Amino acid sequence: GSVGRGSPMHALPRFAMSGTHTGLDRLRLVLRTEPISVRDFTPEDPVLPVSENPPRVSFTVAESEGSLEGLACYLGGGRVPHRVAGRRVEVLPELELPLGRNRLNCTLPRGGGVWGWLGVLLYYPGNDD
Repeated sequence: GSVGRGSPMHALPRFAMSGTHTGLDRLRLVLRTEPISVRDFTPEDPVLPVSENPPRVSFTVAESEGSLEGLACYLGGGRVPHRVAGRRVEVLPELELPLGRNRLNCTLPRGGGVWGWLGVLLYYPGNDD
């Protein structure tokens, strides 16, 4: 995955490179990603209580990232709405996530075919995946 300074060493994001996510176009895309610089990410712990489903996710994007126009977030296989207030982003999932591993991805176009990428694991215990 796209990692940088401040990436959580115990939960580094990964890009799928198998099944439907194979091919040279996918590899080219992955090689042109850079981490989106964020701080104050919530929730701090990727292991979430089932009582907090759908999850409440928010983070602050660094000024160095420039405009947040074009930011898109994906969760549970589909695009999810988000709200931007200044540099703070709040992801607003409408549906509960399944037990087990879920991945939040946010992308930000940087121009020249380069993408900013934020990949985060969200885990609900109770599934033997």
